[in-house]
Amino acid sequence: MRIRTSVVASVAVALTLAASSVAPAATPGRPAQSTPGYGIPATPLVQGIPFGYGVALGPDNSVYYAAFNGRYIGNVDATGEVSVAADYLECGVQRIAVSSQGDIYYTDGCFNVKKYDVDTKEVTVLATLTQDTPSGIAIGTNGNVFFTTESGTLREIVNGQAVTRVSGLAIPQGLAVDAAGNFYFGEYGNPNSAESLPEEERESVSGRVSRVSQSDWTPVVLASGMWRVRGVAEAGGKVYVIEEGNYDDQGSSGQLSVVPATGGARTVLLRDLDYPEGVAATSSGDVYFTSERGGGFHAGSMLFRYSPADSVRYEATNRGVTAHCDKPIRSLRVGEGRVEIRTSGPGSQCYVQIPADRVDWQVNTDLPLPMPGSWTPLPQILTTVGSRDHAVNAYVWMARAHEARRWPPTFKAGFEVMAPGFSEVPEAFIVSANTTTEKLLTVRYVEK
Repeated sequence: MRIRTSVVASVAVALTLAASSVAPAATPGRPAQSTPGYGIPATPLVQGIPFGYGVALGPDNSVYYAAFNGRYIGNVDATGEVSVAADYLECGVQRIAVSSQGDIYYTDGCFNVKKYDVDTKEVTVLATLTQDTPSGIAIGTNGNVFFTTESGTLREIVNGQAVTRVSGLAIPQGLAVDAAGNFYFGEYGNPNSAESLPEEERESVSGRVSRVSQSDWTPVVLASGMWRVRGVAEAGGKVYVIEEGNYDDQGSSGQLSVVPATGGARTVLLRDLDYPEGVAATSSGDVYFTSERGGGFHAGSMLFRYSPADSVRYEATNRGVTAHCDKPIRSLRVGEGRVEIRTSGPGSQCYVQIPADRVDWQVNTDLPLPMPGSWTPLPQILTTVGSRDHAVNAYVWMARAHEARRWPPTFKAGFEVMAPGFSEVPEAFIVSANTTTEKLLTVRYVEK
C-alpha cells in the first residue's frame, strides 16, 4: 500500500564531517536533571504527517496515528518501520482506537464514528451526528464503542444506537478506558467564558481531567487548573494529559502531564510543545503524541515518543547553541554553518538547539492570509551520514517565541487571523539525530 506523504522512520544515523576551523570547545557537558524546554526530550518517530491528530496503541503495542488531511492512518512497529494501516478514508481521520483484533475505530471530519475492518478493508459507519463533532473514542471492556462529543456528551453505541451516558461536559476532548472499565476524558474548558475575567482568575474556568465509572456515570474530577486539554491516555494507573496550549494560544506553549488515576497532583513531563493533539501510553511509561505543527504548516506534523529514561540528559552550550545528549558531552564546537558534538561513546541521541538568528530562513508569503505556522517554513538543515559526502534531512522542528496572544481568533475569507501583535517568529530550531558507531555528530545549516 502506498504512503501518501513523505515520512521518516526513527532510525539511528551516524553523523560525521571533516574537520574545519571552529570555535573553542565548550565546557564538557553537565548532567541536566530537569527536563529542558521545547519538548526535549521527546524522540521524533515520524515527520511530514499532514495534520497529525489521534494516537492509539495496537494489540502488539505498535503505534497508530491519524493523518487528518492525508486521509490515512499510519503505523510504526517495534522496529521503527513506518507503514500505512488504512488509506483513502473519506472526510479525514481525527481520533482513533484499535481493538484487540486489530480493527480500527475512528472519528472523521463529517460528524461520523466509523470502523475500519483490517481483513476486508471495508469502512462501516457506526454513528452519524447532526452538526456535533466526535472528540474522543475508546473501546469499552464490553466491546462496545464509546465516544465523546464537543456538545458535552459521552455516548455508547448499543445495538446500532448512540446512547448518551453523560451530558453537560465542558467541550470534552479525548477518551481513554482502563482494565476495570472506567473512562477518562479531558475537558477543553470554555475560553469565551474566561474572556471577561481578570488574568488571575482565568485558571478557574480552564480545562480539567475526569473519571467516570459505568456503575453510576457520575464524573469525578481528578485534576483541574489546566488549559486547552486535547487528549488523554490511561496506563499503569496513570492518566497522561495533552494540553494544547495556554490561554493566550501562543505557539510552543503546550504540555504533556501525568495525573494519578485516583486523582491528585499533576506532574508536568514536557513543556513548550507546539500544539500537541493525540496521546497514547504504555504501562512502562512510554508516551506517544502528535505535535500538530511540529515542523511548521508546510513540513507537516510529527509523531513523538517520550520515555522516562530520557528525562536525564547531558547539556553543553557554546555561542548560543545548546546540545542535550544521553551520553556525556566531551566537546561542543560551533563554526560557520556547522555544529560538532563529540560524546563519550557511540550510540548517542542528541538534540541541538540553534538560535533562529543564526540560520537563514525566510517568511513564507504564498498565502495572503496565512494560518498559524504557515509563514515560518523550516530551513534546510542537513547532516552527513557516515563518511560519505551526501547529506540527508535531519528531524527538525521550531521553538517559537511566546509573543502576544492569538485568542480569541477572528476569521476572514475562511482563514484564521491572528490578533494584533501576535508573532510566531521562531526563537530556535531544534535538530534531533543519533550516532551509531561514531562519537562525533555534526549538523550543517546555511548561516544567516
